[in-house]
Amino acid sequence: VDEDGADVPRGTIGELLLRNPALMAGYFRDPVRTAEALRDGWLFTGDMAWQDDDGFFYFSDRKKDIVRRRGENVSSL
Repeated sequence: VDEDGADVPRGTIGELLLRNPALMAGYFRDPVRTAEALRDGWLFTGDMAWQDDDGFFYFSDRKKDIVRRRGENVSSL
């Protein structure tokens, strides 16, 4: 999706959203992060990706230039 939450056409980079009954219910004791990440049943991953014409996804970046590894923030640059 784009910055406004609207679907983007195939081949266009947007934020990857996930929806699955097995996804987390939220962040433990962190309602603020939960509200940011989970909206209308969708998990906003923070991953930027695009989809090709065959339906395959390709990751291009992170929305924030930070990833968590073993509980620590690490720059993705």
